[in-house]
Amino acid sequence: MATLSSVYFLIYFVSFLAIAAVASFFIIPLLGISFLFASAVVVFGFLSDITFKFAQSLYIKTDHRLKSTLSKMGNQKKGTNNSQAGNSPPPTPQPSVEPQLGPNANVWDAPGAETSTTSAIARSLEAREDVRVTN
Repeated sequence: MATLSSVYFLIYFVSFLAIAAVASFFIIPLLGISFLFASAVVVFGFLSDITFKFAQSLYIKTDHRLKSTLSKMGNQKKGTNNSQAGNSPPPTPQPSVEPQLGPNANVWDAPGAETSTTSAIARSLEAREDVRVTN
């Protein structure tokens, strides 16, 4: 009886080791490939974040320069129109953008003009959670 149980033990033990060896031949390379892909995800996520921040800063600088140039062009055109037309009424003053404490103490209201050229992407890039534009 002891020899029979020893034989069964050896059969089960050898089969267990064989299955474990075959499984490790599959699992270890798959773990290595998984590690490589996970590393690539981290690296590309880092590069994506850097390129997004660079593009965002480039967009903000370009947008500021464009708005400044357009404002100067508008002021120059208004100046030439006013000098040519002597009796034209003075331009209506634009509302100043002064932060006003709203009903929520964490949110600042700033009056803003409706523009059709401002895209949703630009608004989302420039929006901050503590600033709300009101009309």
